[in-house]
Amino acid sequence: MKFTFDLTEQDYLDFNMFTVKNYQFYRRQRKLLRIILTLIPFGTGLIFWLLEGAERLGVDFIVGFLVAMIPLSILFWFGFPKFFDATMLRNAKKILFKEGKSNILGKRSLFLEEDKIRTVTE
Repeated sequence: MKFTFDLTEQDYLDFNMFTVKNYQFYRRQRKLLRIILTLIPFGTGLIFWLLEGAERLGVDFIVGFLVAMIPLSILFWFGFPKFFDATMLRNAKKILFKEGKSNILGKRSLFLEEDKIRTVTE
């Protein structure tokens, strides 16, 4: 049996993005980084508050901190997945051009025989 197909650059990138979105390792990594980046602004404010002392910082610091950090945390929470996907896509493109298009992409013929599978590229 013979199958012939043409592997394009978009096919390669789509496969990599499918892997990133569905592979458990990348899903855990994205979730962990998303939580960490969301909590960093609050952790920074808490450390600053503890180092300066609660009696020196009043209500104006707490209100200013919340006004600044809540939108920043929301931005990290909703913006990080898009940034993560764009970074993974950019890395896949770098690998594609580093490997060379001739080795990965192009027209292929797949031969399924009784005892082996052969691949022929142009």
